[in-house]
Amino acid sequence: IVCGISDSPLGTRAFRWTSSTGMISIGTLPNASTSYAWNMSSDGNVIVGKTDPFGTTVPFRWTSTGGSSGTMQSLGLLAGSPYASAHGVNADGSVVVGVSALPGFAGYHAFLWKSALGMVDLNTYLPSLGLDLTGWTLSQAYGVSADGTAIVGDGVFNGQSVGFVVRGLPGACVAASIASHPASVTACPTSGSTFTVGGSGTGPLSYQWKVESPANSGTYVLLSGSSFTEAASGLNFTIANSGTSTLGVSQVHLGSHPGVIRLKGVVTNACGTATSNAATLTVCPADFDCDGTVDFFDYDAFVNCFEGHGCPSGASADFDGDGAVDFFDYDAFVVAFEGGC
Repeated sequence: IVCGISDSPLGTRAFRWTSSTGMISIGTLPNASTSYAWNMSSDGNVIVGKTDPFGTTVPFRWTSTGGSSGTMQSLGLLAGSPYASAHGVNADGSVVVGVSALPGFAGYHAFLWKSALGMVDLNTYLPSLGLDLTGWTLSQAYGVSADGTAIVGDGVFNGQSVGFVVRGLPGACVAASIASHPASVTACPTSGSTFTVGGSGTGPLSYQWKVESPANSGTYVLLSGSSFTEAASGLNFTIANSGTSTLGVSQVHLGSHPGVIRLKGVVTNACGTATSNAATLTVCPADFDCDGTVDFFDYDAFVNCFEGHGCPSGASADFDGDGAVDFFDYDAFVVAFEGGC
């Protein structure tokens, strides 16, 4: 894979070449007349350079979306800058470096760009990390190491033009991934169940949970708020901590739901999103007293509840969830009891 520049009837264009596609223009940003490609990631799927929308030159980051197509994004400009160009990119394309003109072209400063950071002036960013730049002006950055922790370029030190290398920078953003998947659980409808997903990658990490809806459809929707209801099947349950790595599910009401709820954990950071394998909550309605076994004590507990003599904590004689306590509830319980868990 090769990138570079070529004249064209429309003006200078950045190109990408592969043996299968040949030379393909990667275009420009809207309202730009030229584009220049200066560097690319190790797999050739991210290209960086400059383009000139509305007559102002900005650095771009082009990302392949498959085949010869891709998307180009502007990396912006430092405050007051009329010009900037991207010259270096790390192995996975997540870290970009280059040069930015000062207002009025009064000089040049090296810049660093990351998606979570945006574009920053190295002359102010590095001191914020504790690096003493007394006597230095970092003018241009030309290259960045594969892991994004080292940058090379040129500048001025105590009045002398020199090259520089900066090491020990925070590493490239590592996309979120699943370190541990949630485990499946079997529980009675009124007990609380918890599911935990382990995430890894560059922080901060955020968490969400999805539930299969409708049941057995393979379609998962995000959980939010304090409860979930699936109107078609009558499934509903209480939610706790849907925005954390540990989800709480309690007070499950099955309605006509088949008794298995499928959940997935989602981990996200600035570099990507990962989704866990599905974990199942198998609900055992026949375990009416919620002691983990189905036996005569459950039958006795339901009869007492049905006849109004008291129900186990959280349980209801409205076993079929239709809003009324009648023989249909008794019949539904017997069917569940005879089926076991």
